[in-house]
Amino acid sequence: MDLELSYPSPHATLPGVADHLRQLLPLLDWLALQGLAVENWYAPAAEAGSPEYPACPPAFAGHAPTAAAIAVLHDEDAMRDDDRLRPLALWSGEEDGAGAFLLHTLGTQRYGEPCHLLLQSQFLPQLEQQDTLLALVSALVQWWPASRVEIGISSPQEEDAGHDENALLDDPLGAIWMRYLPRVIDASEVPGSNRLHAVHAADGSRLGTLVLAVDTDRFDPANEAHRQAARELAAWQ
Repeated sequence: MDLELSYPSPHATLPGVADHLRQLLPLLDWLALQGLAVENWYAPAAEAGSPEYPACPPAFAGHAPTAAAIAVLHDEDAMRDDDRLRPLALWSGEEDGAGAFLLHTLGTQRYGEPCHLLLQSQFLPQLEQQDTLLALVSALVQWWPASRVEIGISSPQEEDAGHDENALLDDPLGAIWMRYLPRVIDASEVPGSNRLHAVHAADGSRLGTLVLAVDTDRFDPANEAHRQAARELAAWQ
């Protein structure tokens, strides 16, 4: 599963690293319900394996950012020397088995930089179920004012090829199963026989619409009919 979310930055300047990590806790708590415990996320240091960073430190302990992770991310900030953007990566600790990768990039209003969230998982069937993903998108747009959300499901071969955050989502031939936009969408606007799912705020007000390329419990990237519907949704703006 590959999910990408974009939203306008609310930040005049970048928050501290610890605050940045705390912004991810609602999502990590939600993912914990799917089997990815908050304490099992790690901050992958750019220099991991060196004497200074012998291992990737846990990002959280007792539901709070760890001093080790904060130190690693502070050092990465210093190496980047860029106050416009901060990409903060977390990894769920599995190299060859089921796991997930998270990249949250904060931008600043001063430079007109939006914020982005990338969540990738492999071999986690619960994160490839329609009902689960509908619930995830509905939760995400409560936490961040998304200007768009796109979800793709890759084949095992594509997953094994590594983390390419743009391969599925930007390729018009990619498998975009779901697309969220923060507006009301009518069925006549979108191609094919898509399912439209209204997304609401906690107070019941309408936030936007989630468009599904195919209305199925799981998207099958090997199914040509599914892929064709995904191509049409990818091309639709």
